[in-house]
Amino acid sequence: MTKRILLPLLFIAINAKSQTQKDNLLVGANLANAQATFQSGGTTVGMSISPKIGYFIKRNFAIGLGLNLGVTGGGGITTINYGVLPFARYYFSAKEMKDANAEMKSKRMRFFLEADFGISGSNTLKQNAPNITTNGMSFSAGPGMAYFITPNVGLETLLKLRGIAGFGTSSTAFQPELNIGFQIYLPTKRAKAMYNEEKRNMAK
Repeated sequence: MTKRILLPLLFIAINAKSQTQKDNLLVGANLANAQATFQSGGTTVGMSISPKIGYFIKRNFAIGLGLNLGVTGGGGITTINYGVLPFARYYFSAKEMKDANAEMKSKRMRFFLEADFGISGSNTLKQNAPNITTNGMSFSAGPGMAYFITPNVGLETLLKLRGIAGFGTSSTAFQPELNIGFQIYLPTKRAKAMYNEEKRNMAK
């Protein structure tokens, strides 16, 4: 059943003409997230995973929701990071990049800016020492680049700086993040049509 649904969606993604047009969906995840946490009393380095889904409310501009869950460690210290993070992302057009005197080396590349604001936490567990916690609101922003291996499947790199402020034994935490992942760009109308067709076929 899962394959029958995923294959038409992949077909849609590969054959769509425009990645960032209005009403498209953005679905994917940052799978390799190199993250460091600079927190009063403890600094750690590690990895996390960040799935996200977005919707293009206008051409080149998407809003959506991302989740973050990761574990970092070092020197007898383990930090658990989490977040529920609404985000906004803007893709620069080729004309905008030329106007900024930046040469587009490949038509497969798209550059973007992303920012998020939501609820995050960074809880550090230390051996034979009091735990360090920062739980509250967070904000991050940074530039990214998507490289399209097919017309609508992009590999991307995103560099962000996150700040967390709130409650706990440490009131603030700062996290530079290097994210590597992928996104699939789906035209919603065709996706709905294919999904409804699959439902009718499975009901027969």
